[in-house]
Amino acid sequence: MKESIAQTMTKYFYKNLAERVHNGSVTLQDAFYLINTFEGALNRHLEYSEEGRLEYTNDALGFYIETQNKFFELGAERSGMTYEEI
Repeated sequence: MKESIAQTMTKYFYKNLAERVHNGSVTLQDAFYLINTFEGALNRHLEYSEEGRLEYTNDALGFYIETQNKFFELGAERSGMTYEEI
C-alpha cells in the first residue's frame, strides 16, 4: 500500500511543482531543493535504501524516475536549456 501511496504523492508533488515553476512562484533552484526534500521524505516512507526492500519498491521507484525525467524534459523545453543542463 505504501508503494501506491508513494506513486500518488509523486504525481501530485510534480504536478504542483510544475505549475508553480511555470507561473514563476518557484525558481529552478528552489525546485531542486524541494525535490531533494521530497526524496528524503519518500525514502523515510519506502525505506528504498535498504537492500531487502527493493523488490517491494521497484514499481514506486520506477514511476518516480519516469515522472521526474518528464518534469526535467518539460523544464528543459520551456526554459531553453537542454535536459543535461537541467
